[in-house]
Amino acid sequence: MVGLPSTNGDLNQAGTLSIVSVKGVNVVQPPTGNLLTPDVVFSDAGPVNVVVNGTGIPNGTPVQLRVTTATSVIQSAPQNLQNGTATLTVTVPKGLGTLQATAQYNQ
Repeated sequence: MVGLPSTNGDLNQAGTLSIVSVKGVNVVQPPTGNLLTPDVVFSDAGPVNVVVNGTGIPNGTPVQLRVTTATSVIQSAPQNLQNGTATLTVTVPKGLGTLQATAQYNQ
């Protein structure tokens, strides 16, 4: 959890997003994000489903996925969190890259 001090001095806690599976394969938690020992390898180019879990983020909040490879950055269409989960579809190239899930909301 990440937070900033509020006006009364308490810590405002922000929600978290976790990428839990890619193309039906569970991602080890916590993922390392290390390209030398990848958490997930895109064995084939094409569309894949990525499941993202959110904690402390309101239902209906749009979640977006960014795939960064050595040669490109790919954005998914946003999908709303429902019961703490969003499934996003993104077309990936074969090989290695990083995945980042983001959401913006007001508490």
